[in-house]
Amino acid sequence: MIEQFEANPANGPFMAELTILVADLEAGRSRDPVSVTPVLQPLLSEGLQRYMIDLFSYGPVEIAAGWNGPVLIVQGDKDMQVRPHDADLLGEALQQSERMNLAQGTHMLKADVAGNPFATYANPALPLHEDLVPGIAGFIGGAAISE
Repeated sequence: MIEQFEANPANGPFMAELTILVADLEAGRSRDPVSVTPVLQPLLSEGLQRYMIDLFSYGPVEIAAGWNGPVLIVQGDKDMQVRPHDADLLGEALQQSERMNLAQGTHMLKADVAGNPFATYANPALPLHEDLVPGIAGFIGGAAISE
């Protein structure tokens, strides 16, 4: 979350407060949303804070390391939430994994809309990335053969 906010220079004035808020959530402490800077309040409602406290309590790489079955790691190079480095870490923990990189792919597994980085979040009519379904089908077919 911090990395996502740091990527946008317009968030500079909110970074100190956000860093403290995220540290509190990671420690299992919530905050009264009214006490948060108004621009951050939509991201830190009571329900979202409970969700983030739970979410931050898990380490995806550590959890993944215990899995021995087939794994497909899908990574879009325009994903604003999960960076290629994060996919690399999963791949290292899951030696049996295959990786599918989606050129111009976003976190919503759709092709990026140039000049509108949030379009794939807001427009459900946009199609999935053209390589996604064939890639998943190929992976499933290959996993079934190797089983």
